Amino acid sequence: MTCVEQADHRPESLETIADLTFDPVARAAAAMNYLCRTTDAEFVAAAERIYRWVEARSGSFGWVTERIEDDGQPRDICEICCLMDMVDLQMLLAERGQVDLYEVAGRYAANQLAAAQLTPDRISALAPTSSPDTTSDRETNVAAIDRLTGGFINSGHPGDFARRKHQGSQVLFPFIGLGGCCGPAGVKALYRIWQHAVRATPDGVEINLLVDHLSPWVDVKVRVNARGRVHLVVRDPRRFLVRPAHWAEGTPIRVSANGAPLRAEIEGNVLAIPERQPGDTVTIDFAVPRRTTEERLGGRAYQVEWLGDWVVGLDVPDARLPVFADRRGHIERS
Repeated sequence: MTCVEQADHRPESLETIADLTFDPVARAAAAMNYLCRTTDAEFVAAAERIYRWVEARSGSFGWVTERIEDDGQPRDICEICCLMDMVDLQMLLAERGQVDLYEVAGRYAANQLAAAQLTPDRISALAPTSSPDTTSDRETNVAAIDRLTGGFINSGHPGDFARRKHQGSQVLFPFIGLGGCCGPAGVKALYRIWQHAVRATPDGVEINLLVDHLSPWVDVKVRVNARGRVHLVVRDPRRFLVRPAHWAEGTPIRVSANGAPLRAEIEGNVLAIPERQPGDTVTIDFAVPRRTTEERLGGRAYQVEWLGDWVVGLDVPDARLPVFADRRGHIERS
């Protein structure tokens, strides 16, 4: 069955939606990668229908359900492979005009994807609390940290990376998943974000995602706490087209170049900065709103605290390994 045919099936069909993120979404992304220069409007529309259907059943911070259960409800597990497929499809659709998906992809990457990447501190937190009995045990622990750093926790519940093994209604034990497929999938998702964050076009250099990035044309550094600030260090004489977040609309945006105010115009949905010379530093300052949203994931409601597009709180009282536990303090200190 083709992606177009599959997208046209009723979502209520359990045969169509079973293993949803491993099947139609992955197929749509793979096919659009293969047909990367397609102009087939029907094909692109079908891929978007698949994407939007999954998006409506996922968390806005990048928690993407692993599959749909037999009762039609999203399973309460997110897998990095599924998140990667969604980011891949977001970038492909954004290239074809769905530019709102740049911001969505950035939100997925800044939250669920970034939080899932293993750091030495996070790996140490997963290690047994008892002291190793032998030198060999200690060496094994150190080797594990070295080998796992940069990889990804493969899955987790909303707000909790500790998976739970159930026997009926009883929780037997929590565990951490480190699947062989999700490590490279996480790396691919990061690459796709990096690949599309800054792009040179005939109209100027597009800055599509508010992430740190080095390129031949400009270096981008983003800082967010009480306010947001984007620093652009110009490498090549170009004009720059910065795609601000939707929540920045209607709020004061101040632009300066080398410390002096600079006039920048809004052109459609981008902030157009006139051509600058190598070595110039352009700074964009903007307000970052705080808000709280409620999201229903895997049959349960969650309160999500936001600072702009960055999750700073997700209340899960029974979490064994909270996903965003250190976010608020880290962002406020940055």
